Amino acid sequence: MTHIFLTGDIRTGKSTVIRKTLLLLKPLDHARKPLFSGFCTYFGPDRTNPDRFLYLNDASSPPVYDEQHAVARFIKGRAPEAFPGRFDALGVKLISEARKNARLIIMDECGGLEREAFAFQNEVIGTLEGGIPVLGVVKAGSAGWTDKICRHPKVRLLTVDRANRDVLPLLIADIMRL
Repeated sequence: MTHIFLTGDIRTGKSTVIRKTLLLLKPLDHARKPLFSGFCTYFGPDRTNPDRFLYLNDASSPPVYDEQHAVARFIKGRAPEAFPGRFDALGVKLISEARKNARLIIMDECGGLEREAFAFQNEVIGTLEGGIPVLGVVKAGSAGWTDKICRHPKVRLLTVDRANRDVLPLLIADIMRL
């Protein structure tokens, strides 16, 4: 089994590639496990403001913009402030539930903000050893714990750019064949 992680410059369409891939994969009937679950990170409606939060929620659920789902704060002129405890609590819970309930685990995105979220890191790496395919994103230029993802023998790393982002969903759906 191959896990696929996408990487590439900011705003090249990595999350869009995941969404388009999911549309190509066949949904299941209600008697079987749901197609996908896992986690996604996202900014709120204020994403263009210099002072904003990054949120984490189930990849199969709508965005939630509350304090419990905020995993990092961005303030103009300062380094982002990560909340490792929230990655460890909520992130681990979302991955663990996906391992029990889904046929495909989404991890969008893994990067440097989780460098002190050791339980989260262990859950991500442990999931790669399991039998459920993972489709995720590794932030370009992040180093440290994400190197374990990129170098994992079951991971295929694909770089997304403007030239290939429209064909990647077809390629990934063909590889994953759920």
